[in-house]
Amino acid sequence: NGRPEVSSSGDIVYVFPELQKTATQVEYVRKDPRALKMPKLLLEQTRPFSLASAGQKLATVALGAVNLFGVLRLGVLLQDPRVLASPALHDSIPLFKTMYSFFSGYALIFVLVPIIRYFWLKNENRRIEQKNAWREQGIQVLENAVLNGDSSAEASMVREKIAGSEKFVLESGVIDRKKSVYRSDQDLKRDDNMLDEFDRRLKGRK
Repeated sequence: NGRPEVSSSGDIVYVFPELQKTATQVEYVRKDPRALKMPKLLLEQTRPFSLASAGQKLATVALGAVNLFGVLRLGVLLQDPRVLASPALHDSIPLFKTMYSFFSGYALIFVLVPIIRYFWLKNENRRIEQKNAWREQGIQVLENAVLNGDSSAEASMVREKIAGSEKFVLESGVIDRKKSVYRSDQDLKRDDNMLDEFDRRLKGRK
């Protein structure tokens, strides 16, 4: 439920009042050890070509090789005059030609799809790496402006934008205990009475 605001310098600032609410006012926040392991910047992960194991990839390559060899061998046999003139195979030649067309198309798709996927992922991962580079550049500019006191024109502009957005910071709203449905200091356990109470409050809001 954010809304855009315009600062005195003409910058657009998005304000999210719902995100500035808290369940209680506390003076001490318990440190979460997991927060120490979190990176300062979340980067987008590149897309792997395949999630298959090495054995599965090897089996796929072997299947493709067998299929390709079979198609080539069948094509050679169907071009052999001795095979075409064989009385024993005369009635089966149309069926073999149909099978040849089917397996040829299958072999072509079997080879083309991974090739197309490879080049598509290569282009997509290049775009992801470029966006990650922009994110890293942006966080570096922010750190230089806020933490390191950089005096460059870019850092000064960032500080001006931050200062211009401070007037839009609202006072944090406090949610009363009577209105809270879940508390983080308690274990989440299934309680039918709690679920019924939640449904009652939900219907009341409607």
